[in-house]
Amino acid sequence: MEANISLQKKEKLQPRVEMKNLNSFQAVEKALDYEIKRQTKVLKFGKKVIQETRSWDEVKEFNFLKNSSFFENFGIIFT
Repeated sequence: MEANISLQKKEKLQPRVEMKNLNSFQAVEKALDYEIKRQTKVLKFGKKVIQETRSWDEVKEFNFLKNSSFFENFGIIFT
């Protein structure tokens, strides 16, 4: 399953974040709850939410960027 979420700030809809790797309705609920909190924190600190695809880790109950090109764009290399 997949889910998308976008928060609204002062009448302006923010970019959507797509959540992947959701294997149950409970995972959807937990992933969306986590993502709402993450986006709220980003907006609270005056930063922008960017449109991206994130993957849910059901065991650790957190999400992470699915696309490694984000890291490459910032010169981060995993070895």
